[in-house]
Amino acid sequence: MTAEPLLQVRGLATWFETPRGIAKVLDGLDLDVGRGEIVGLVGESGSGKSVTAYSVVRLVRPPGSVVAGRVLFEGRDLLSLPEGQMRHVRGKEISMIFQDPRGYLDPVARVGNVLNEIYRTHEQASRKEAKARALELLRAVGLPAPERVYRAYPHELSGGMAQRAMIALALACSPKLLIADEPTTALDVTIQIQIVRLLAELRTQLDLSILLITHNLSVVAEVCDRVAVMYAGEVVENGAAREIFESPRHPYTVGLLRARPRIGTVEEKLADIPGRVPDLLELPAGCRFHPRCFLADDRCRHEAPGLRPLMPDHVSRCHYAERVQEDAA
Repeated sequence: MTAEPLLQVRGLATWFETPRGIAKVLDGLDLDVGRGEIVGLVGESGSGKSVTAYSVVRLVRPPGSVVAGRVLFEGRDLLSLPEGQMRHVRGKEISMIFQDPRGYLDPVARVGNVLNEIYRTHEQASRKEAKARALELLRAVGLPAPERVYRAYPHELSGGMAQRAMIALALACSPKLLIADEPTTALDVTIQIQIVRLLAELRTQLDLSILLITHNLSVVAEVCDRVAVMYAGEVVENGAAREIFESPRHPYTVGLLRARPRIGTVEEKLADIPGRVPDLLELPAGCRFHPRCFLADDRCRHEAPGLRPLMPDHVSRCHYAERVQEDAA
């Protein structure tokens, strides 16, 4: 990226207190989202993807807390803003779409009423203006019969319709950054494709920046400009999407790509990554991925690699990044 990113996360650490000790769910995370970009944040469950989203918008609640780092949004450090100013940022400048839309839509409020409240709270609009904006948004996200959806309760909507309604809520005040946390979870494949393509269209139409959190690499390949791969609370590889898919430079990324099912091939068993994500209370010494890595040696077991540049806009947290593809063959 040549211009200063819209969002810059530097050294972000979010820890959770547990009866067994401190779980370092995020531990020195660095991440950028450029203006007009779609950045995919990928990794296995437990890698810290959703906690990253909640940390950025300061929605982490006890026993968790952000203990270090900076979250710069248009140059402002969100972690240092008073809560009153942060409430203004949420919804108006940064919005979120959640994994389970029905879990976040008010079950006893009509969709239109919630849209009206959001718009009037942030924009000081009249009821008439708020309703017009609500119907405009419901049409923009491709909902049929927007008047009917406007009057509907969440339980009256299908999964795909509820997710589209959630996207409309997130876009109510024309935010600059949209954080989409697993927006296609629990949707069938056809609806997943529709939602992903809708996000790509909205990026162009509304000049949005999007942080797309997912474990689905096919979704990332469809719409993302750049990809950040997370493992055990750290970004282990970051670069242009095409570069990551064609020339991965971290063994974990190689494992994720190998595990994808491929159209036109017949395989008795999909490839997998041996072992499992480490216990965040008992992280291994050295490289956190070394117990599962096909390249690991004594250096990996004792020396933690830094995130280092390999070429413009491509970094890897691996001592042997230059030979990853050769050794993986």
